[in-house]
Amino acid sequence: MPASGGAVRQISQLEGQASSLAWSPDGKQIAYVTGNWSDRGLVGGDLFVQAIEDGEIRHLTPNGTRSLSWCRWFPDRQQLLYAAWSGSPIKLVS
Repeated sequence: MPASGGAVRQISQLEGQASSLAWSPDGKQIAYVTGNWSDRGLVGGDLFVQAIEDGEIRHLTPNGTRSLSWCRWFPDRQQLLYAAWSGSPIKLVS
């Protein structure tokens, strides 16, 4: 729905859970992390960007070796800053 009001429009139908939704500074794209996770508070997955106007989705990390957990746009609208897990984020100590 536009910020000024109007009709609600579905822009995507995800198969997994989504987190860290980040609107681009110009409002024309949304970036998000999606994956299948079950541990509350422990997000990890792949990074996607979707164009709002035509719905085109780009998978930015198709063969990544890290599990992304957070993203935000740089003001230039061309780059994303992200945080990711490499290996297990939890260490068990006996």
